[in-house]
Amino acid sequence: FSRMTTITEDETSISSGAYIGFGFRSSADSTRLFIIDVFESGPAYAAGVRRGMEIVAVDTGGGFETLDELSARGATNEEIFGANEIGVTRKFQFRYQGEDLNIEVAKEELSPPASGTETARVVRTASPEPLLLVRRRMWLTSRTTPSWQSLPRTARS
Repeated sequence: FSRMTTITEDETSISSGAYIGFGFRSSADSTRLFIIDVFESGPAYAAGVRRGMEIVAVDTGGGFETLDELSARGATNEEIFGANEIGVTRKFQFRYQGEDLNIEVAKEELSPPASGTETARVVRTASPEPLLLVRRRMWLTSRTTPSWQSLPRTARS
């Protein structure tokens, strides 16, 4: 699961500085809500939430309700995701790779990373051409021909 964006759009959607939250960003299509980013230093990541998961239902304290049920009864974002306070918990039901998972997450104070810190890696496959894997939240230049020699030796092996 990947999402393409511009540097400007990303900087606009995540400003620098600490905030209180679960440590994930979500995005909706016409009928579903997906996790599009999970901060590795946040509580959601530690609990097992991963990019690409679909939020199917939320337990706001009275048992799981689907997003359709929450919408039909007019639940607010604060009711669904909880107050903006450290320690507020929610149980989420996620669908991921055909499996339903129930995960409880408590809000913490977070400082999202500005960019990935792990080096790009080149992995050899059955193909004679190497496959470049880039950690998420890294920006690529518009270079059309990658310079494999410019990568650190450990990234090329």
